[in-house]
Amino acid sequence: MLLFTALFSIIVVWQWVHLVVGESTPMVRIFHAKTLLASYPLTAEKSVHYDAQGDVGGAEIVIEGGHVRIIHSTCASKACVLSGEHHQLGDMIVCVPNRILVLIDGQKDLRLDAVTE
Repeated sequence: MLLFTALFSIIVVWQWVHLVVGESTPMVRIFHAKTLLASYPLTAEKSVHYDAQGDVGGAEIVIEGGHVRIIHSTCASKACVLSGEHHQLGDMIVCVPNRILVLIDGQKDLRLDAVTE
């Protein structure tokens, strides 16, 4: 009985580790003000071009190769375009005059740093 309980516990813990520690797909979420316009995986196989309409015009957003960037915007400062490519969880690209936000979110990889017997 003790052997069965130990084996069952090992299987349950193994499944829990794979569920909790497993990788999740980072998502790119595009907002205008508080409205979600679109959501795409950061690691999409094909490149994604999305035209987001803002308050003073539009912004062209490109997702490819595990990066996201704004390649064109109608705002005057172009700070969002100059910010370049982003790929980290939590990264944001903001076009303030257009009120457009591009956010990379998802769960961080939790990796085991040691295994004991």
